[in-house]
Amino acid sequence: QRELCIRRNKSLFSQNSLLVQKKFKDAGFEPLVRPELEEFIQKDIFSSYYKINNRIDVKKYIPFYPLAEKQEPLIVHPVTSRGAKGTSFILEAINKLKQKYDFEFLLIEDSEHEKVMQQLSKADIVIDQLILGAFGTTSLEGMALGKPTVCYLTEELLRKLPAIPLINANPDTICSVLETLLTNPEIKNEIGKKSQKYIEENHDADKIANQLKEI
Repeated sequence: QRELCIRRNKSLFSQNSLLVQKKFKDAGFEPLVRPELEEFIQKDIFSSYYKINNRIDVKKYIPFYPLAEKQEPLIVHPVTSRGAKGTSFILEAINKLKQKYDFEFLLIEDSEHEKVMQQLSKADIVIDQLILGAFGTTSLEGMALGKPTVCYLTEELLRKLPAIPLINANPDTICSVLETLLTNPEIKNEIGKKSQKYIEENHDADKIANQLKEI
């Protein structure tokens, strides 16, 4: 089921992307591409392109690192699209783990951004998505807040970003990944600190603004 979802999403994305790229090429544009979208660039249309990371205003995010001694850690999963995020697999894993461990789980849906940020700041673990193979704003915000963040990344993207401290998981591994985090509370704090530092070094909007200025 996971592979079918991935193939279907990728096929639809690629077809639409091809049409869009042709239109922009004809209009005289050049691509500015994030690493997770680089594989979709049509090399026969664009022989060269600029690379840039997604950006986040680091100054607006105050990190709250998970405490190892917290008795009932909070797992938060913000949802925009249940299918794209793999929410059904996450809920299945949560139900299994609830039978063995004490923790809280919060599913955030159809909520204002400010309220989402308030909940993320309280989280001990953030789950982004298990299907798409790339990270988006949820992962960036979770990491900026100093949270160990779970997100499915493709092998190709991992090769491009070998040092990224995102916790890779898919529908087949999400249960074991969460169990490792729940049973080793000390690593949550360590990963949270590495995550915040990574965002500060690689996704700070001020630094990326200077790169854009050069481009």
